[in-house]
Amino acid sequence: MPFEADRPAWLALAIDQAERLFVEAEAATAAPVAALVAALVRQNLAYVILGLRSDAYARFQGVEAFVGLHAAGATFDLMPPSLAELEEIVTRPVAACQPSLAFEERNGHSLAARLVADATAGTHFPCCR
Repeated sequence: MPFEADRPAWLALAIDQAERLFVEAEAATAAPVAALVAALVRQNLAYVILGLRSDAYARFQGVEAFVGLHAAGATFDLMPPSLAELEEIVTRPVAACQPSLAFEERNGHSLAARLVADATAGTHFPCCR
């Protein structure tokens, strides 16, 4: 069944580990890539999900094309998850599995607790449920 009117096409572009663009690439490479991504957003051609480590965020804020998008309200920054949220991120998918799964335990410590501790820069927290 055809549509009564043309419908716009949108591109969904996911860029993971974008910190590599700011940390490893030369500015002469990063700037045109950022300009292309920003142009896609400004022209309403794409939704972009750009994931980067928080330690690279300051460099992200130094790229003119991205600063313009941020100033225009076209970005949404997520805060790092809390400890409780990290525990849920790790444990809930396993708890939802059918047949049921469980995290391995060694020396009284679960893999889930290790994953959460590693995600929080090695800070030791009580074991996940």
